[in-house]
Amino acid sequence: MVFVEIIIGGLIAAAVLYAVRRTREERFKKFFAGSLIIVALIYVGFAGVGISTETATSNWLIIELVGVLIYSFFAYAGVKISAWFLAVGWAAHVLWDVLLHWGESIVFVPDFYPSVCIGFDLVFAAYIAYRFYLRDSI
Repeated sequence: MVFVEIIIGGLIAAAVLYAVRRTREERFKKFFAGSLIIVALIYVGFAGVGISTETATSNWLIIELVGVLIYSFFAYAGVKISAWFLAVGWAAHVLWDVLLHWGESIVFVPDFYPSVCIGFDLVFAAYIAYRFYLRDSI
């Protein structure tokens, strides 16, 4: 089932990319940057709900807020310095999904979400690398 969820996440990302594919480069970077911050904020939301339902501690909220700071750095650097920061940020978010949220003991995050997020994150990371760097060299 996990493999199917990862594929679904990738397909969702592909659909989003198809919808915004004609966006100018600078606006596209901002789209990827804002989206990276949003996916980090989703985990903050999960932690907040987890605290209210007593399935998460306040430590989780702090961890997720640190994640928002980390991914905000990648987002900012991706817009201001190099889109490679966006590609790396999206790829690194896969580690966030796997290392922190994958498993039955993390009950405040829906079971399917980390797997779907992995597929989504990987497609976004690959597309950023392709669109901003690899497209002209292939």
